[in-house]
Amino acid sequence: MNNFIDEMSGTRSKQLLYLISINSASLSNDPYGNFVVQHVIKLENPEFIELICLALKGHLVDLSMMKEGSHVVEKILKFQNFIGHLVFDFLNSDRIIQVANDRYGNYVIQKALKDQ
Repeated sequence: MNNFIDEMSGTRSKQLLYLISINSASLSNDPYGNFVVQHVIKLENPEFIELICLALKGHLVDLSMMKEGSHVVEKILKFQNFIGHLVFDFLNSDRIIQVANDRYGNYVIQKALKDQ
């Protein structure tokens, strides 16, 4: 799929990237889908980064504690507009201690703190 994304251009490419972006919360849970979301993030297109941020909002605590999802959260941490979503989700969760004690969640928290 990543090669397909790289080879596509024009309207169809934007449509595909849009669909991946708005479905990134469910794709991030998938052992293969998370690589596709990470690939879209690496393209650094602000339009799709914003869509991914919006799609992941409310799912960040759960994603941070999953092997696949944590990689997506880590990749998008470098975008400043995403940090607010992460902080909001963590502060509105009663599971922050659970995230900190989780092997994947702990790494996400460390990465977020290190990058700031």
